[in-house]
Amino acid sequence: MSSTATDSALATTELLGHIFYHCSVSQNYRNALVCKTWCDEALSDVWCELKSLLPLLSLLAPLALCAEEGMPPLYRFRHHIRPHDWAVFRKYSWRVRAIDDTMTADYCESVFIDIVASSPPLSSELLPNLRRWKYDRWGALVKFIPLFIHSTLTTFHLCFMNQDAGGLPLPVYRRTLLYVSDKAPNLERLSLTSWSPLDTNTEFAIHSLLSSLTRLQILLVSPTLLSALTLNAIARLPHLKSLTVSSETTYKKLAVPMAAPTESFPSLKTLSSYDMFSFGTVTDVLNAYRPRSLSDLDITSRHKENISAYSLLVAAVTSVSPNIRSIRLRSKEQWDINDPELDHSSAMLFLSIDYHCFNLTSLSLQNPPPLHLGIEIMTDLLKSLPYLKTLQFNESTGPPTLRLSALPILAPLCPLMKTLTLYMDTKGVSCSGPQGAHFVRLETLNVGMSPLDSPAHDVAVFLSTVLPKACTLTRASYAYPEEQYQSWQQVIDILPML
Repeated sequence: MSSTATDSALATTELLGHIFYHCSVSQNYRNALVCKTWCDEALSDVWCELKSLLPLLSLLAPLALCAEEGMPPLYRFRHHIRPHDWAVFRKYSWRVRAIDDTMTADYCESVFIDIVASSPPLSSELLPNLRRWKYDRWGALVKFIPLFIHSTLTTFHLCFMNQDAGGLPLPVYRRTLLYVSDKAPNLERLSLTSWSPLDTNTEFAIHSLLSSLTRLQILLVSPTLLSALTLNAIARLPHLKSLTVSSETTYKKLAVPMAAPTESFPSLKTLSSYDMFSFGTVTDVLNAYRPRSLSDLDITSRHKENISAYSLLVAAVTSVSPNIRSIRLRSKEQWDINDPELDHSSAMLFLSIDYHCFNLTSLSLQNPPPLHLGIEIMTDLLKSLPYLKTLQFNESTGPPTLRLSALPILAPLCPLMKTLTLYMDTKGVSCSGPQGAHFVRLETLNVGMSPLDSPAHDVAVFLSTVLPKACTLTRASYAYPEEQYQSWQQVIDILPML
């Protein structure tokens, strides 16, 4: 019998009746309990995570999408909420755990006014088990969010859009923030994003909210919401483990306070900034607040960063954060080899790494200025980083200076290395020389933008003597000339057969 036929048979009331007829009373009692449990579990799964409030609000009264001339469409109740509608709503509302509101249409204010006016007195919370709410819109719901949140909420996301950009007046957001700090004191994850700068009063409201959330562990915030006042409030959060500054907004320069709070960021483990701040700004933040517990630094700058900026940032994080384990620095703009501002000395950077990063397990530099790597520099670097598992020097400016033939010399210095990315010179590679040392645990060798200047077969044979059998060879998937891209593909295809 096909699955469709089986489903149809089992759904037949008559068939179930025959089954229950031949069961004892005690068996049918258990059958009833099983059916009820299955029903409850299925309903809980259906209502656990919602994409909007629409299914819930539809339980109170039918909703219709109405549009006035020149206005966006809004949902309105077709009739007022009746007392027995609340019984239906309560049957399902307790099952809701998360709402990720991505719906394009919004609600008329009358929807929430009806809810307030008709809600039974002394009733319980509207969504008693709600733990996560993400609201990326900027409609009327913003001012009524406090109706739905309370002490069970642990994750909250709110997007600001001021009136000039098509959103709501900023006082609406300020009032909502005040209610959030009062009604959801147990927040552990908070995301506040904004498409435009805010006024001083809203900054004070954000400061007040952050100061009250003593259990907050993860914070994502737009740079437009950061000020010296807000940054100080964040630094005082006792349990904050992760701080991310990221948004699609325009760049804003951060004024780093000269005097930071004592015992700043006592629990901070991860600091990330994407496309927002220069390396210099992050260096100033680290020197001002000195987060000693920091173990993971991930910074992407939209600027061209010179060797001095890389060096000062590495020196800052390794001096103030003795437990640093991972450093990922990326500059989105690449240097031109003929740029008169290009610094051709990388000694300062490697001195910063050598003397401070003994416990480092991951070091990644994306689009740095020319590093001028050589056997001596790489040997000293790897000797000073005995626990390194990931090393990525993904450069492409100017000709490479580290020869591919240096890999057997570097291999004994990489006992734990699993991922290695290097920009290498492949001229004069020989497949007939004596075999040298090989990497023990390397899983991925990425040649990045390295030019292929030796026959593909010779390079593949050479790499087969250096890399473990299970190691994967990769290269950059962008910006290669087609001929060079295909040449490396030949090496990748040949290597597993050797």
